[in-house]
Amino acid sequence: MAGVEVEVVKVTDYGAIMAYGVMSTPGLVIDGKVVSYGRIPSAGDIALWLSE
Repeated sequence: MAGVEVEVVKVTDYGAIMAYGVMSTPGLVIDGKVVSYGRIPSAGDIALWLSE
């Protein structure tokens, strides 16, 4: 999505992942909210979440 600045952080610490309640990976958190886990979201899904 053009014009949106993001920071991508890969988290591998099991405790940090569990702190979000993510039980299966991969997980995606945007602004502290879990928006997806256990699957790879489509580019369209990610664009929608970033525009909200």
